[in-house]
Amino acid sequence: MTLYRSKVLAALKELHRTRRIVFEGDQHALQVTKQQIRDEFRKNAKETNQSKIEEAITLATDVAKLLRTTVVQIKQKELGSDTFELRITKDTVLPENTMFDPLIELPEHPRKRKCSDSPSVPSADTTQHR
Repeated sequence: MTLYRSKVLAALKELHRTRRIVFEGDQHALQVTKQQIRDEFRKNAKETNQSKIEEAITLATDVAKLLRTTVVQIKQKELGSDTFELRITKDTVLPENTMFDPLIELPEHPRKRKCSDSPSVPSADTTQHR
């Protein structure tokens, strides 16, 4: 069990380190994430099933990685201003940003038939009422 104890503590430290980096300067987000991490770890503190412990450790490390790579902070430069400041970290993954080329020929996708286009099912407007 000491092996799991050290892995759990390492995952806990990683999550707290990540939240401090990602939410730097945002006291509300820092408090909320701190409490959420504590609640989740305390909820599973009595767990003895090894596979569930490993699953929880994996989840914690995956969440830390997801936070580091996808969360960005944006804040208004001045109150009432339309100017915002974006804060990204060295771990933030930025997607490729390619310019739109209006001259490129886009592939056409054939239109799929709707249920109402099916010959086996008569539509409501073609049915004759007597």
